[in-house]
Amino acid sequence: MYRYLIIISIFFFAPNLIYAKNTDTLKVYFKNNQVKPVAKDSADFYRFILPPDTNTDKDQYRIFEYYNNGKAKMFTNSLTNTNDLVFDGNCITFYRNGSRKSVEQYKNGQQIGSASYYYPNNKVFEVVEIKEPLYYQNNPYYFQIQHSTYNYDFKIIELRDTLGNILVKNGNGRVIVFDEDLKNIVLEGDYKNYKKIGEWKGKIGDTASFILEFRNNRLKSGTTLTKSGNKYTCKNIIEPPEFSDGSEAFEIFLKRNIQLPETAIKRKIYGVVRINITIETNGTISHLIVESGLTKSINEEALRVVSLSPLWVPLKFFGIPLKSQRSVFVRMYRYN
Repeated sequence: MYRYLIIISIFFFAPNLIYAKNTDTLKVYFKNNQVKPVAKDSADFYRFILPPDTNTDKDQYRIFEYYNNGKAKMFTNSLTNTNDLVFDGNCITFYRNGSRKSVEQYKNGQQIGSASYYYPNNKVFEVVEIKEPLYYQNNPYYFQIQHSTYNYDFKIIELRDTLGNILVKNGNGRVIVFDEDLKNIVLEGDYKNYKKIGEWKGKIGDTASFILEFRNNRLKSGTTLTKSGNKYTCKNIIEPPEFSDGSEAFEIFLKRNIQLPETAIKRKIYGVVRINITIETNGTISHLIVESGLTKSINEEALRVVSLSPLWVPLKFFGIPLKSQRSVFVRMYRYN
């Protein structure tokens, strides 16, 4: 993950939770880079979820994570204690050696305010100010994008190298970003008056590299080259999936093809059926599932019509097509 941007850690846990001695406290084991609990013997870290502290009149659950060597990994609060954590308040993380890694602020699951990041030697790495989230956690495309660091607009206040030399000060300088191991450069470019300018180069893991051209912080163009040799262009880092001719054209397509069951017409059963679809990288749709509907016959008609859909434009990340999911709303009324 890009270390100068914002990393949101989202964990899920299953029914096989391991309880701590306090019956109100959950203890769950995890392996790095996995979102599901694992057995104690194979865990890289574990998490305690404590109930809210009634003495402070707060409704946040208290979250304590520790590496398997017993050193602290993260201290924070969450508004939930099941499925996924919704951070709220201070969040402090640590390296495995015990040194502080980051200090962040959250409100209702969204990062806010200023944040500080540190090198393993405890020297300041970066200070940023979060302006606003660009793609919210509940965005249907969020979980399709592993590089969630692009979900926030921010200002780089200060950036230093491992020796403490200033790279960026008060929004001006040369941004050089290393990977998690501080060995390889994954992003670099010029920063002026808190804005990205000129050519920025970077990598997407070990699968692709890209060149982005910025003008006053606005992305003008981008080119991505994958390891397999495919070349893509982009005008936005994340381009949500959409119907090939736009949302209005999709509504027209549905209206023209809906054949409302006679029983529904006679009984005047009308409404909206919400269907979850998977949009493949080639624009076709698959795995249609009714999320909320009406009667069986109406739901089946909604599924039939959506299954006839022409091609969609898939989700794109740096121009690379990705599989994604989204919900479509089929208005089941009598149009003829």
